[in-house]
Amino acid sequence: MTRARKRAHHLGTFSTPKKDQKDAITLSTKARRQGALFSEAMLLYPHSFSGLPLLFTVAGSAIPRAVFPALLSTMLCLIIEKSLSPEFLSHLMAHPYPYTVFANVVGFALVFRTNIAYNRYWEGIGHLRTMSAKWGDAAINIISFDCHEKAPGEGEHTLKSTRLQFYAAICHNFSLMHALACAHLRREVRLRNFKSAQVWPKVNISRRPIKATAEPLDCAYGLRQSFWPSGYNKHLQKNPLSVLGGLSDSEKHMLENLDSEARVAYVYTRLLALVNTRRAGGGLWVDPPAVSRIHQQLSDGSLGFYQASKLEDTPLPFPYAQMVSVVLFIFAITYPMLASAKASGYDGMTAHWLAPSLSFIVVLCYFALHEVARELEDPFIHPPNEAPVVALQHTFNSRIVTGWEAAEYIYSTENVPDGMSGLGLRGIVGTGAEVLSEQWGRRHEIQEQVLQHQLTAPVVTPPRSSSRIRTGDSASVSLQSLPSVELSDASINLTPRRDRSCRWNHMQSVN
Repeated sequence: MTRARKRAHHLGTFSTPKKDQKDAITLSTKARRQGALFSEAMLLYPHSFSGLPLLFTVAGSAIPRAVFPALLSTMLCLIIEKSLSPEFLSHLMAHPYPYTVFANVVGFALVFRTNIAYNRYWEGIGHLRTMSAKWGDAAINIISFDCHEKAPGEGEHTLKSTRLQFYAAICHNFSLMHALACAHLRREVRLRNFKSAQVWPKVNISRRPIKATAEPLDCAYGLRQSFWPSGYNKHLQKNPLSVLGGLSDSEKHMLENLDSEARVAYVYTRLLALVNTRRAGGGLWVDPPAVSRIHQQLSDGSLGFYQASKLEDTPLPFPYAQMVSVVLFIFAITYPMLASAKASGYDGMTAHWLAPSLSFIVVLCYFALHEVARELEDPFIHPPNEAPVVALQHTFNSRIVTGWEAAEYIYSTENVPDGMSGLGLRGIVGTGAEVLSEQWGRRHEIQEQVLQHQLTAPVVTPPRSSSRIRTGDSASVSLQSLPSVELSDASINLTPRRDRSCRWNHMQSVN
């Protein structure tokens, strides 16, 4: 059984590599057409034509939810113009300054809430990426450190025979812990939306998973999701989290009896037990400060998770959210009176369309900003504008599996130069390290030749010149007498600086 098949077998996805690759390409192509693969990635949008294509994008937009209060304000404006006389409105709203105070308060409260929501969104994304980065670093460090083991005593066995199982256990538990953390952040209570991750030898995906987009969503789905975002459970079912090795029945039974946040702590403790047991058995035989680095990275990842969980568990305070909603609806009801009194005409000229249009536009802008704030203040829900947890889970799985493959390649015995085993030179055969070491050696040879030429060259004393290169015996060498040596392989150019030579020629011409 080959190395790739062993790894796939221990992760629960054993099949032939060619079949895996064919299925992977077919699935990725089909899913990209349907907009299902990485559909929980960030929603991308074009930056061309001054943003005009954004005007026709409905999926993920907050504007449709602001249309209803804007239409309500427009209808009130039409009723006011038909039922009240212009003289009464002019006396009712003789001066707009009193109403301007209220409008400024509404605008300030709305902008303040939008700023809070924007900061919550980016803080949640930052903590999520910190969690994924730190746990990925810890997994890769464990895999690389385990290649060093304590020298076995007489009659003892080495740990090399169990290294494959240990790697599989580490990758599975890290992938499961990351998936459980993402499930908690997107409010999954039942462990139903998990699937076994496919370990494909090579999959040619045209885009990065984080940079995938949900643009295939049609307008009907976008409108339905904007007005009735009640299909969140169906959205979770269509976008399951992938776990290396899958979720076994025993693990599912054990984890379902725990709280969603405690599930992460359970797998975290199991990982610590694996690391400590392996260390006690002779594996991970590196310096103690390096081992403590693993525990520090695990702790930093947990801190990122709990910081992101803080944003998910703590919504915007209810009194402030209620106050903003109340003043917005008061604004939507009262603004038509101001628009009808001040924008219906001038000097006998009537424009009945102007006041309703202004009411629609102004109220639409206010409520659209309010909906944007409501969407951003919870960064891990509200598809398709939520954090890309599914794409991040896929990237995390690919990262730790790639680290496993790199460690197997670097620490294999056939990658040690001939006659240099045990000298710490693993993994340099067939890589750029050989070429670079050869270039570095040639660089020293060239430097020695240049120095020898400088020492043996005749002394030239230029008139009134301070631009000299002094050797150890205070001998002066003309800059133009230095050789121009170029080494194409090492990209070294020892030609004298142009500015000094130009200054030297200028001084000679003056003299």
